[in-house]
Amino acid sequence: MVCPINKGTYRIINGTVDIGAALLLYPQATDYQWRIVQKMYSDDKFIGSAMMEVYFFGYRKKMKSILKL
Repeated sequence: MVCPINKGTYRIINGTVDIGAALLLYPQATDYQWRIVQKMYSDDKFIGSAMMEVYFFGYRKKMKSILKL
C-alpha cells in the first residue's frame, strides 16, 4: 500500500466548509460532535490509523449600522 499524501505535518487554520448539502439530508448534523477513525490494513496486518474530530457550529457576524440617527 502506498500513501498518496507526502510525509509531513499539515494544518488547516481558519478553514471553512460549506455543509449546506449535508444539512439538507441530515438537519441535526450541527447538534453533534463527530469523530472519524480510519483503520488501514495490508492483507490482515494492521498498518496504521488516523483520527479526525469535527465540530460544526454557526455564528452571526454583527454588522455595524451605516445609518446615523
